[in-house]
Amino acid sequence: MTMRSLEDPAFAGLDIVKDKINSVCQNLQPWQVVLYTCGTTVVVISVKNFLFKEEEDLVPRMKKKIFRLVKMIPQVKKRIKDEKAKMAHEMEESFHKQVEGYILALPAKGLPMDGVIDELKKYQQIAEIDWESGLVSGTVYNGDPKLTDLMSKTYGMFAWTNPLHADVFPDIRKMEAEVVRMCCSMFNGDSDTAGTMTSGGTESILMACLAYRNIARERGVNIPEIIAPITVHAAFDKAASYFRMKLTHIPIDEETRMVDIKAMRRAINKNTCMLVGSAPQFPHGIIDSIEEICQLGVKYNIPVHVDCCLGGFLVPFMEKAGYKIPVCDFRVEGVTSISADTHKYAFAPKGSSVILYRNKDIRQRQFFVQPEWPGGIYATSSMGGSRAGAIIAACWATLVYFGEEGYVNSTRKIISTTRKITEGYVKSSLF
Repeated sequence: MTMRSLEDPAFAGLDIVKDKINSVCQNLQPWQVVLYTCGTTVVVISVKNFLFKEEEDLVPRMKKKIFRLVKMIPQVKKRIKDEKAKMAHEMEESFHKQVEGYILALPAKGLPMDGVIDELKKYQQIAEIDWESGLVSGTVYNGDPKLTDLMSKTYGMFAWTNPLHADVFPDIRKMEAEVVRMCCSMFNGDSDTAGTMTSGGTESILMACLAYRNIARERGVNIPEIIAPITVHAAFDKAASYFRMKLTHIPIDEETRMVDIKAMRRAINKNTCMLVGSAPQFPHGIIDSIEEICQLGVKYNIPVHVDCCLGGFLVPFMEKAGYKIPVCDFRVEGVTSISADTHKYAFAPKGSSVILYRNKDIRQRQFFVQPEWPGGIYATSSMGGSRAGAIIAACWATLVYFGEEGYVNSTRKIISTTRKITEGYVKSSLF
């Protein structure tokens, strides 16, 4: 068979198409041909964008589209409006039933300090839940009066500091660097490991996703894709929404509650910019198989993020506290970043967390720099511009106050208490 014999059918097919087009358009004027061509092009592109929009798969988009159409039906629209109003009223009642009156404008004359303190004490009485006696799960992670006193004094010392102006506040810059380095060492990082402090776990996750999105964009990926367990923190959904990424949720194994590794492998594609595992995840407190996820990451050259926001100051001390768990830090080949909250089980004040990277090159991808601003060079390491240096200082003070021994002891108490509660549930036959 010659090349000519292969070309003949192709040319014959083109001739048929050409003749068909000429036949259809023979009675059309030139302007009509142009108009119909433009219209057809617009329709084809619109259909393509609808069917193959990369941020979200077709099925969930179809469900949303159908739901939007159903909501336009007058009876349905009214029912939804009534239900929303009812829910809003119930929420307002539950949140504000003890709150009478709001300050709606600045006082004409300021209150004296004693008067301000008296008002603050009144505000304290609004809360119904006595969290100080231990009647909440999570939310507040310490509350020791001595620690509160330490943080209060520290905040007072550094209340006016701002790490955005590192030249003015080198003390805050040093403390932030030391907090990050302490956490890098805690997760068995080396001299190349780097990171930054953030305002919380959500921002730490956002920064990791932003860094990997930017890396993927550099290699030409238009819509970078996050592949994560369905149990992963909702901050990954927020990152996908903020940064024009796609988030593919992977189901979990019904027995272990860990991510289904086979399903995760099947989901990997040319647009995948990161794999995610939790240590532990919020819904069930289960640590995903980080080592297996990392094997996929190494095999396909994909970064792996470990979300350790909840367990950040428990997991690293479990072994020293006498509890054996799988390795899920920088000792695992393939782990490229870890998020950990200092304002949870590190007992630092709210508004502090860290995002750690295996190397400075990855960290650089989360930075923002605008050198052409008329006001000068504007550069930030995370989402915020100005940040509260006092929070950084209070976090530093808390870590130094507890030290490794303190965190090992608290880990031992927390885990032993958890296991006692579990044993009690088992004996009660409630589960």
